[in-house]
Amino acid sequence: MRRELTEDTRDAFFRLASEDCARRDLDRIESLLVASRDRGAPIPTIARYARPLRPWLGDAWENARALQIPGHISQRRLTAYSSAYFFPAMLRNVQPAERQAISELNTLTVNAGRLAPAERNRLFVALIKAREFDKETALAAWYLIRQTQTLGVRLSPGERREEMARARALHGDCVTEPDLAKAPEGSSAAES
Repeated sequence: MRRELTEDTRDAFFRLASEDCARRDLDRIESLLVASRDRGAPIPTIARYARPLRPWLGDAWENARALQIPGHISQRRLTAYSSAYFFPAMLRNVQPAERQAISELNTLTVNAGRLAPAERNRLFVALIKAREFDKETALAAWYLIRQTQTLGVRLSPGERREEMARARALHGDCVTEPDLAKAPEGSSAAES
């Protein structure tokens, strides 16, 4: 389970490292849609908006529960594992709907220009959904990292560097090392 949670933590760190990139890309798409709506400006073909799929592992936990292994773990530790595994399951469940919103936005990679009002409205809806999924996912990734820390699962400096390099290879220079001491920007946890 620790190995599985370590992989989930790496994926969560990767996701948080690319948050500024996602925000920047979604802001650009929004400004293009607003210009199209307000001034009738044609939308240029955009670069693909990318939020890579992650496996968000949970099989070891499910197998342990099926074999009734949690009955041999202290209540405190059982609660910590249960809390930690809540987030990969949530992230795994959200991913298909996020993929749908991303796919709709990515129609602008091949079909741009002057948009009909109905098409533009559909893209605004997809944009709003993509932003919401991004906020939800960032917050869940942050909580996942915090919760796994209670189990002693922490990324080494080398693992952090690897995830930063992977994120930069995909997203470029907009990738930033996440500040794990505070909730992601724009999340309800950051606002309280």
